[in-house]
Amino acid sequence: MSVEQGSDYTFMHHLNPDAYHAAIDLLLYVNHTKHYRLTFPGSVKPPAGVDPKHHSSISTNCGLIAYSDSSWRNPDKLGFNMFGYVVYLYGAPISFAAKRLKIVALSSAEAEYAAASYACKECQFVRKVLTDVGFGPKDPVALAVDNQAAIKIAENIGVTGRTKHFIDAIHYFRHLVDHRVVAPIFVRTDFQRADGFTKSLEKGKFRIWTSMLLATS
Repeated sequence: MSVEQGSDYTFMHHLNPDAYHAAIDLLLYVNHTKHYRLTFPGSVKPPAGVDPKHHSSISTNCGLIAYSDSSWRNPDKLGFNMFGYVVYLYGAPISFAAKRLKIVALSSAEAEYAAASYACKECQFVRKVLTDVGFGPKDPVALAVDNQAAIKIAENIGVTGRTKHFIDAIHYFRHLVDHRVVAPIFVRTDFQRADGFTKSLEKGKFRIWTSMLLATS
């Protein structure tokens, strides 16, 4: 796409040559990747990059694990950044999204913390669906985040100079952690499967990310 991250408009609201060429590129990509498939191998093996101390709970939960990520320093004209999440079950993604954060994040930790809160809403929905069909998780859902500060904010109840301006809505992450519904875990950025939902990647990195996204382990 010729429109850079942080542009002050969206294609759907401003029809122009850039929008046309972006649509053509998208259709070409869909056609060239039509052989891609989502398969459910039945694997409960934890993905690569996850700390071994979390392997047991992920396996017990039928391989249920979520990833959340956010961009920062490249907001749109309203100050909103992109975020994304992906949820895995039995070795395959069952839910994913790429959206704009509805807050103006003043730090990367705040952006990641907010992204995790949005991902937590999806984790709750998935938990309820699995419970209804008889596969309710026995342990907290693992939520992989590549920002240590965001995890520490979620695990430590209280207000600090760096968090006193946070809006209440994004503390949903902390709420679910406190109630042992979600368990935040740290993963390095190169193992962050939600990374490609937050920004444009150059061709080589994009291919590596898509391969990781569809990988079963």
